Amino acid sequence: MKITVNSKRLLEAINLVRFACDKKATIPVLQGVLIAVDAPDGITVSATDLDLFISVPCLATVEAPGSLIVPLAALREGLRACAEKPSLVIETAPQPEGAETAAAASFTCGLFSWRLDTFDEEDWPKLSWLASPIARVNALALVAACNRVNFALSKNAPFAIHGINLEVQPGFIVLQVTDGHRLPEARIAADISESVSQQKTVLLGARASQYLPRIIKAATKATKETVVISSAVSPTPSALSFGHARQPDAQVGFECDGVRFWSKTIEASFPDAQPLFAALTNPKYRARFDTLPMLQAIRAVMGVLDRDPWNTIRLSFCPGTLTLGTPTTATTQATSQIPCDFQGPGPLSVVFTAVCLQQFLEVAASPYILFDTQDGSPALLSPCDAAGADPSYRYLLMPSRE
Repeated sequence: MKITVNSKRLLEAINLVRFACDKKATIPVLQGVLIAVDAPDGITVSATDLDLFISVPCLATVEAPGSLIVPLAALREGLRACAEKPSLVIETAPQPEGAETAAAASFTCGLFSWRLDTFDEEDWPKLSWLASPIARVNALALVAACNRVNFALSKNAPFAIHGINLEVQPGFIVLQVTDGHRLPEARIAADISESVSQQKTVLLGARASQYLPRIIKAATKATKETVVISSAVSPTPSALSFGHARQPDAQVGFECDGVRFWSKTIEASFPDAQPLFAALTNPKYRARFDTLPMLQAIRAVMGVLDRDPWNTIRLSFCPGTLTLGTPTTATTQATSQIPCDFQGPGPLSVVFTAVCLQQFLEVAASPYILFDTQDGSPALLSPCDAAGADPSYRYLLMPSRE
């Protein structure tokens, strides 16, 4: 194998696929990155930890086709050292007799060169799936939707709900995340495949949920870029387990401009929040307030405490005014008032975790917020403007104890 590639472009590809590389893997080849010639003028850079798989295309001048697997961390450090010199020549050659590895790869960039031992390609997991496209969505819309729900990911959440629940509905993709105390939901328009005859749900793991918007954003070169979402099942159960028998793995894949991101899904039942949303269709109490003053008031009130964002904050509603205050049990008391349009049979007082309110307000991206509740448990918050509530985003929040 011998190719010439732009070192900066290769480094960009390495920086994307490294999210799927396990530097501490007990299986050595999983610490590597696969560089394979798959076109007369291009290569594919891939990495996997058996849970995630990322591949990125990269233009190259091919003199001799082939492929190689080298340690990703070592290759990345070398590329960072020669980032100012664009032309990088990669070549493989047999090792001398008696060497620990059968082949080595040389990397030459101007006067700088280095050499890395390669992994045996027979050890690379056979990553092949029976893919079935289920939807097409706008890339930037998917990135925005992920960012609007990912703030609710929590390390303390049960494994079965630790990730993005992606639900395919007629004409839409719905994303939900919950930690048991809150649930943001984002909805984006989608072109659903005719092969999807009924509602389909997949649950991404936490790592995949965090990396997905980064990968798609990096792959997006135009505002109209499309992401193809596919579901799949590994046809050979042992392919991802190096000979250990197991059930076929359910997968979900995202492809955008040649960049492929695949992840195993969590086999679990995500909590059904629709009854809670339905119960708030005709709320007993409704308030509308400005987003920015509300955010500033939360920061001001919580600033007088120990700055622990998980402290609680009390919201007291009455006609024309919303009063935010520290918990009644706090040794230091503080309040802040903002204007508020409030409708209800009487005053309302409810307590929430401060960070749960603050994080929602920071991603809401709207001038106003609608606050709906029946008797303070739970509350539905929706971004809105002069025309009304935004139907593409809503936030379910459970009250807290002081």
